[in-house]
Amino acid sequence: MNHQEKPEKQLALVEGNILESPIFTFSKGDKRKSAVYEKETKNELGETIKEKLTIKAPDGLPSSFDHDVFNAIMKFYLPQKDKTNIRSVHFTDYKLAKALQISFSGERLKRIKESYKKMVSTTLTYEKSFYSRGEKITRNFHLLSGSEHYEKKKGKREINITKITLDEIMTNSIDNNYYNIIDFNKYLALPSGVPRRLYEYLEKKKYKKYSFEIGITKLAERIPLRTKRIDKIKQYLDKANKELKKQGIIDSWKYKGENIIYYFTK
Repeated sequence: MNHQEKPEKQLALVEGNILESPIFTFSKGDKRKSAVYEKETKNELGETIKEKLTIKAPDGLPSSFDHDVFNAIMKFYLPQKDKTNIRSVHFTDYKLAKALQISFSGERLKRIKESYKKMVSTTLTYEKSFYSRGEKITRNFHLLSGSEHYEKKKGKREINITKITLDEIMTNSIDNNYYNIIDFNKYLALPSGVPRRLYEYLEKKKYKKYSFEIGITKLAERIPLRTKRIDKIKQYLDKANKELKKQGIIDSWKYKGENIIYYFTK
């Protein structure tokens, strides 16, 4: 009896602040070059803290394609996360396209390089969102700190190599264990856009839990979905949730008033 071999397990690292934040836009035709998101949280004393995230992106807000490219980069970065003072990762653009299971062509290479450039130019300002020794800290950093591209000879072939450098604030956060690991195979098995974003967000929320409850509009802001109409939000969520259930990421979901409850597979 022939048994089909299971694909090799692929994992990717998602830094905690990026995972919690609506960095990428999943609305087609979104031409905005900036966005502001605000939320309220409770500190250890039960006090309400107002946090604010400002995204400035002169080349346009990062898209669902940039979201995929970013997570592929973090897949390559994962094996070296425990090494001291390592902020850069090297790979070929062909390897990135292969990791994303997309065809590699001149047009695709151009789009990939544009993605690097867009993320390097994207600045994130987290206002009063970081905490250290009881202090509220505002921090500014780039989604990617830098990118370099160069060619080298391998036999008679020329190979294009990309070097991506992560921002020090992001790698410091990873060093402090503020990150989650996602199953990259499951991630790619989902349609690009909202389902993939929802998967990585729920991965953090399900830690040692069998269920997770959140306000419908609050979840929409965390993705983000630009509509504020509850019926439209539910349509987007239901479509994505069906894909997550198909992949065994969630067991089921239900609406409870203005909230949605996710039940995870035990």
